[in-house]
Amino acid sequence: NTIGFNNLITNEQLRNRFIGNMWGQFEIIEGLSYKFDASVDITDTHDRFFNPPSNLGWYYVTEPAESQLRVTDSNRTRTILNNIITYSKQIGESKFDILVGMLDDTIDFSNHYSAGTGYQPGEISMLQYADQTASTEYKSIQTAKSYISRVDYSYDDRYFFQANFRQDRTSLFAPENNTGNYYSFSGGWKFSNEKFLKMPEWVNSAKLRGSYGILGNNTLGVYAYDSTVNPFANYSFGNPGVLAPGTTTVVVTDPDIKWEDTKQTDIGLDLAFLNNKIQFTADYFIKESSDLLLNLPLPFSTGSFPSSIVTNAGTIRNSGIEFTVGYSNNEHEFKYNINANIGTLKNEVLQLGDNNEPIYGAASKTEVGRSVGEIFAYQTDGIFQSQAEIAAAPTQIGAAPGDVRFKDVDGDGQITSDDRTYQGVTMPKYTYGFAFDSSYKNWDFSFAWIGSGGNKAFNGTYRALMLGQYVNSSTDILNYWTPTNTNTDIPRPVIGDPNANNRDSNRFVEDASYLKLQNVQIGYNIP
Repeated sequence: NTIGFNNLITNEQLRNRFIGNMWGQFEIIEGLSYKFDASVDITDTHDRFFNPPSNLGWYYVTEPAESQLRVTDSNRTRTILNNIITYSKQIGESKFDILVGMLDDTIDFSNHYSAGTGYQPGEISMLQYADQTASTEYKSIQTAKSYISRVDYSYDDRYFFQANFRQDRTSLFAPENNTGNYYSFSGGWKFSNEKFLKMPEWVNSAKLRGSYGILGNNTLGVYAYDSTVNPFANYSFGNPGVLAPGTTTVVVTDPDIKWEDTKQTDIGLDLAFLNNKIQFTADYFIKESSDLLLNLPLPFSTGSFPSSIVTNAGTIRNSGIEFTVGYSNNEHEFKYNINANIGTLKNEVLQLGDNNEPIYGAASKTEVGRSVGEIFAYQTDGIFQSQAEIAAAPTQIGAAPGDVRFKDVDGDGQITSDDRTYQGVTMPKYTYGFAFDSSYKNWDFSFAWIGSGGNKAFNGTYRALMLGQYVNSSTDILNYWTPTNTNTDIPRPVIGDPNANNRDSNRFVEDASYLKLQNVQIGYNIP
């Protein structure tokens, strides 16, 4: 009853947000400057939900004792303070740029929630009139401080070098683990400007470059290193019926969690031809992330809720090549630019925890030696047509004619969870794109295509529409198996699904490759 809900139930969500920034820069001496930057982002929220005593039909009767008011007020304030000093100097053909700075980032969050139940018809919807009330309050502060530095050096537009160092500190880790030291080095050689190298006239620029660096990541919630306890866990101890006060751990955490580290090496080549009309770039990269912050399962005997723990437990490597080519022609009244790119990616898990135990997800499995989150599911083998086929097949509990037959992958004569197998990687093995933009007099026209391929997707939405139960279904299910409709791969619809026809299987695995026209734009500039 949409009209009834809209008229009776109050559901207000109010947001007030302020974003401000101010900065000032002062040149101390020639080439030496100091800059101060301060910004603030404040969000205040007020949520109010009231469900009064009402009767909107047999399913939606709200008695006075069940009527409810919920009020939530919260504030999130983020402040960022940056202090940066830069110095630039040129001596002959050498040019230096130096930067040092300190960055502060603080996020202050508070939340108050109150709820009341038990209102009479027509009564004012305020907490003071509720028969029962309850309230909770939450507050967290997250801080980060970074010290940064950078040195740039170039000589005669031929040799380039850059070095970076930064130290990051965060309150997301325990004090003894909250600091990470990171650095990077990069260099380039524009060999087309070398006098001893005679480049063809049609080569305008040629540059070889390389870099190596390490960065940190701290993507996790606040206080993830500190365990949560329940100080009111009474326990029957000693004489029967006598409760003794106790405390128990509710959430188990790893107090030694620390920064993730990511090392990356890149080698590249930049070329320009024919008066810079053609631009070409090639890159090879290898990126290895270690001490990954992963959510690993815990045995239920720990008593932890949730039964998992965030810890540094993984190493992953990504590598690939990327090519970009572009052509520009702006010499005539009709001007246009064409750009295309393609890149490959190989993802491999190198380590998971101390014992390299795989991590299972929704129709997925992450295992050492394979890609992250590969689809892991049963392999189907047609539809059972008769009871004789079921008797001759590996034991499959609950099967009947019209049910899906699954493959006995491990060959033990029965269908179990050990018969699941890898069905494909979920990360694209290659991505590509193509863009075109042009102009003629006051007209302009552009479009862009993007795509990827080499990966699979598990279509959970399609599975939900193929349950064959009391819910909405895909029209594909109309072609379900019957004794007179046997030429189909759609199993019989049966309440309860005793054969688990809709378990994770290749029935719902699809090719995820695509080519998409991302945008098309045409414009006219009015004189």
